[in-house]
Amino acid sequence: MANPKRPDCPAEFRAEAARLARSPGRTVVGVARDLVVARESVRRRARQAEIAAGRADGLTTEEREEVRTLRPRGHPGETGERDPVAWAALIEP
Repeated sequence: MANPKRPDCPAEFRAEAARLARSPGRTVVGVARDLVVARESVRRRARQAEIAAGRADGLTTEEREEVRTLRPRGHPGETGERDPVAWAALIEP
């Protein structure tokens, strides 16, 4: 979720952060500290770059977007409902 007080970083900046984090002798923490960004953000970008390059298992950005668009809308978890009956309806055959 984007922080409304902080503008999004340009795509080139994010790609460079991921490249630096994957380079030998660099750590995610060190790159995050040098770039003054959250280490989790750098870690996620580096991980997604590894997946996109085929060096790690997981969904690519395109596959993740496809899953998101195909997911049915209105299920209880998405609407914030905490109704146990609604959840049970999803589980029962």
